Order: sequence, then C-alpha cells, then structure tokens
Amino acid sequence: MAVVILFSLLIYGFQRNIADNGSYAVIKVDGTEISRLSLSEDREMDIEGFDGGFNHLIIKNGACYVSEADCPDKLCQKQGKISRDGESVICLPHRVVITIEGGEKNSDGVDAIVK
Repeated sequence: MAVVILFSLLIYGFQRNIADNGSYAVIKVDGTEISRLSLSEDREMDIEGFDGGFNHLIIKNGACYVSEADCPDKLCQKQGKISRDGESVICLPHRVVITIEGGEKNSDGVDAIVK
C-alpha cells in the first residue's frame, strides 16, 4: 500500500513540475463556452451558472480562483488558485467549469507518443 501511495505522489509531483503556466481561463456553463479571459490582466467577474446560481471569479497575478459562490457545498471555493495548463475549478451545482489553457507547446508540435 505504501508503494502505491509513494508512486502516486511521484507521478503527481512530476506532472506538476512539467505543466506550463497557462495563458487563458476558459469559462464554460453547462458545456457552452461563455468567456475566455487572459491571466495576464487582473480582473473580477460574476459568472451566472445554471438555474440562476452565481460564482465570483477573481484573476490576479496570473492565477484565478472562485472567491464566492451561492452553491450549497462551496467546493469550488475550496479548490484554490489555478494557473497551470490543464488545471480546472468545477462547480457541479451551477454546471460551471473554469479551465486553464494556452501553455507553451513543444516546438515540434507533438504532445505525446504512444507505443
């Protein structure tokens, strides 16, 4: 069991270190993209979620996070700041997904090679 946990932590740490900082926060509500915001400029935005709920998004210092929400569990607030390509904050009750995109790509255009 300890070997599995150690292996999982190594993979997590490796992925964290190789991920590039993202350029944009892509906001989707119920699967539809509603906004694409640059992480390079600080701003705040209220996101109207599914069925009238709201999430307050803050972009500051190249990272974004949900500072306030009216969902019952508030898990989206607890997910913290995101700034790396591929990271996301999800609010299931409001069907809001905020994903970081636009990290630097390899110069050869290859994401992965599978054998």
